[in-house]
Amino acid sequence: MLGLVATALGSVMGGCGAEQFVGGSPVDSSVDLAPPPGLDALGGSGGMIVPPTDSGGGGTNGGDLGGSGGGTGSGGAPGTGGAGAMNDAGVGADAGGQDVIDASSPDNGGGNDAANLSHPAALTGAHDTMLIGSATGGSQGQESCPAGQALSGFSGSLSMTTTTASVNRQITGQCGIIAIAGTAVTIKAGATLTALGMAGVSPWTRPCPADQVVVGFSGRLGTLVDQLVFVCAPLTASSPTVGTGLMPGTQTSLPGVGGTGGMPFNAVTCALGEVASGLLVRSGTEMDAFSLICSKAAIGP
Repeated sequence: MLGLVATALGSVMGGCGAEQFVGGSPVDSSVDLAPPPGLDALGGSGGMIVPPTDSGGGGTNGGDLGGSGGGTGSGGAPGTGGAGAMNDAGVGADAGGQDVIDASSPDNGGGNDAANLSHPAALTGAHDTMLIGSATGGSQGQESCPAGQALSGFSGSLSMTTTTASVNRQITGQCGIIAIAGTAVTIKAGATLTALGMAGVSPWTRPCPADQVVVGFSGRLGTLVDQLVFVCAPLTASSPTVGTGLMPGTQTSLPGVGGTGGMPFNAVTCALGEVASGLLVRSGTEMDAFSLICSKAAIGP
């Protein structure tokens, strides 16, 4: 008899919307209500029914509607209590975690972007430019930069201290290491080549501007090489892909070295997409002839 009374009493209380207790926790079994906006500030633990006075707690059985995920949440994982909910939109689940998905995209502020890998340059197809001067005077000397390097300047000396009347005598090539990161091309100090010609007086140096390499020369010529004017340019890559050719940019002519004798000659430049990778000189006591060695430059593996 007492059991029947208890059962009936429980049915009446359930029908009136009174709280039931499951496992010692109050559960509202009459109406599933979503939490008022702003109260589930921490995202809840699974989108379960949160009483109006609950600031982010959760029950044990999940709710039919699921939680809103917390509009101000920081991208927390979906809750474990709402696994069976049919209408859990999880609106707030991605609000703070979108950059985790797009971590590889720099404009989303992701912290996992891979740094641009640095590649060397591949220089191929070396060949001489036009020889300026006597093709039979003196003896020939030739020097080339190591793999992945191009000429980035010169040093040398003249035949006398009176620079206007001097001619070129000795010359030394300075190489630069070409490095490509993405499409940015930089030049670092590289090998110094063996000096060609007899040592003179009035030493000089002509380095290219930062991150530039030699691409040509001009000057003045008589029976000897009176003056040399070196031409430099930066390099650009249109794509970071291995094999992409490096193209020279705006050219800069360095101050000339040598005297004002002889006659000016037309500029001699490497072909488009090529850089100076070495030099060829004919000399006896003085410099009889000069030319560059040019090579096609591309992004190496």
